[in-house]
Amino acid sequence: MKITNRSSFIMDFGLHIALAIFVLGIFTHAAKGASVDIIEGNEWYFFIGEKEPPSKWNHIGYDKQDKDWIKSRTGIGYGNMSVSTQLNGMRNNYRTVYARRDLTFSNAAYKFLQQDSTKITLSVTCEGYFWVWLNGTEVIRLKNERKGLGEEAQEALEIDITSFAKELLLPGENVFAAECSIDVINSGNFVFIPTLRVRE
Repeated sequence: MKITNRSSFIMDFGLHIALAIFVLGIFTHAAKGASVDIIEGNEWYFFIGEKEPPSKWNHIGYDKQDKDWIKSRTGIGYGNMSVSTQLNGMRNNYRTVYARRDLTFSNAAYKFLQQDSTKITLSVTCEGYFWVWLNGTEVIRLKNERKGLGEEAQEALEIDITSFAKELLLPGENVFAAECSIDVINSGNFVFIPTLRVRE
């Protein structure tokens, strides 16, 4: 009887350990993915396009403490329910908003990014033309068009940038930058939301 109980205890203990390792593995995997995601509502530095941004604004090491840079959350724009940061003076005055977000990858996060199974997806909500850079190198230039006059801004375009990102991103400091330029300056609404999703 004692032997049976002891065997049962060892088996139960082993199952609990195996389950704990499995759960820890899932948590670690999820944490790695979440640690490099950029989601709606994250803080960015924005530059209002009443004039051109400074040279190399989308490069690593650029000093964004200039008074013309605003730190705030996405979405940014006006006249849309997705807007967290209101640009009350944009309509009829300027077309373009510039944004940058610094990223710092630990060695573990960088190795996760470089795995063959890792997929990196860019998603941008923008009414007109948009550009995206990683560490100063342009990776995307597209236009998101409306279907008709007076229509709300289009849904986000999702683009697989895995090959670009794995080549350009570095361990340590990086910068993700984007520019959105509205195509109708007197449009009744505008929203700009850049995001980045990393998954296996």
